[in-house]
Amino acid sequence: MNADVPFDRFICEQIAGDLLPAKDDAERARLLIATGFLAFGPKGLNEMSKAQFSADVADEQIDTVTRAVMAISVACARCHDHKAEPIRMEDYYALAGIFKSTQTFYGNWIDSENNNHGHLIHLPEVPGQVIPGKSLTEAHVRQLKVRLSKIRRSRSQNAFNFRRTLSMARSISVSIGHPTPKRSSSWKDSSKAARQMI
Repeated sequence: MNADVPFDRFICEQIAGDLLPAKDDAERARLLIATGFLAFGPKGLNEMSKAQFSADVADEQIDTVTRAVMAISVACARCHDHKAEPIRMEDYYALAGIFKSTQTFYGNWIDSENNNHGHLIHLPEVPGQVIPGKSLTEAHVRQLKVRLSKIRRSRSQNAFNFRRTLSMARSISVSIGHPTPKRSSSWKDSSKAARQMI
């Protein structure tokens, strides 16, 4: 996964991979994906205040980074100097200034209560890469239409064969002296619904 990347480089990639130089598109994509570390975590998407939402996203990022790298949370320094460690509110807000000055690509949740829409980060195209939601090429759309047409023709042929077989079965039943069985209204309704689907 991390290809034996040294720890200090690994942390830099997680926090600022988008700012690091890359030798090719594959490495650029890997560095951009690494910054997803900053996008994880809860988001109060129904927060009405944009300023509050921005502060909360920065707070979540500060908490995530300090827990992962320093093994402590400095989130309480948002409101007061840290009591147990030498972390002051000034330090907290210095980090908050860095995180608030960046755009976080946390995606989106489609909901009537979502007041804070985000974006997804665009990765360079790399051979073999799966891109969800990517538009289909015109050639692929044509292929899908041909397949759909074949399925519809096959379905139509199957319906025709079914009706012909049913008609033959009725004819044979009458010719050997078996009367057509009486059917309930529920059977007729089901049969009618089945024919409409065909």
